[in-house]
Amino acid sequence: MNMYEMVMILNTNMSTVETKAEIKKYNDMLQGWCKTKKVKVEDMGVKKLAYPIKEIHTEGYYVMFTFMSHPAYIAELEKQLRIS
Repeated sequence: MNMYEMVMILNTNMSTVETKAEIKKYNDMLQGWCKTKKVKVEDMGVKKLAYPIKEIHTEGYYVMFTFMSHPAYIAELEKQLRIS
């Protein structure tokens, strides 16, 4: 098993409840698709983006997931993340 880190940037316009639900959704996805039991979630909070997205969004809510998985599961995880 290899160790992986995944950083997500969420929209800052979401409410706290929506943000927590989104983090839980991806935590559950990691546990389901990567067949891993331990997922470390580091809530990094709101940070300024390096450059604006669509000239509107200048900040993002950063969350880092650290987990262990077999490399074979990562391709399917990437596919599911692109879909969602």
